[in-house]
Amino acid sequence: MRISVAIDALRRADLGTLQIASVGAFALHNCEEIPTLSDWISQTVPSLGHLVTCGTRGILIAATLLTACYALAVFFTYRKSGTIPLVVFATAYSAVFANAIAHVALAAVFWAYVPGLVTSAMLIVPLSVLIYRRIVQERHLTALGLAGVVVTGAAIVYPASYGALSVAGALSRCT
Repeated sequence: MRISVAIDALRRADLGTLQIASVGAFALHNCEEIPTLSDWISQTVPSLGHLVTCGTRGILIAATLLTACYALAVFFTYRKSGTIPLVVFATAYSAVFANAIAHVALAAVFWAYVPGLVTSAMLIVPLSVLIYRRIVQERHLTALGLAGVVVTGAAIVYPASYGALSVAGALSRCT
């Protein structure tokens, strides 16, 4: 399948299809991060090294936990009517989006590859445009309401990541 055909199909996709695509994109993003994120953090931002004491194994467990939590949020809100399920999905997705923006921003700051950069730039950010545009076009939320949801998602991404890494450390007995 040519990439332009896939992009055109996503442009025409309904919100439910985009929700499912977002789970795949997030899982793929985490797969890009897992092999090298621990070393990158330890070498580039040593002050955060305490978060990755379990190395790649801890990142794998944390990424699996985050992916599972996100997939559950999508599952429980998939094709549900009403504003509340949509806000729950959009908030969870906004945490994924904020993480992707952080990868792109860090790559710009360090002028180097950051684990997760490729999928952030090539999958998550473009998919975000489609999802957010669909949410506003279908009048699920106003642009202002969506902005509030995006800010909320951005506010939870790092506590969620810290929590997942803490749980990973406890499960791995690395802490």
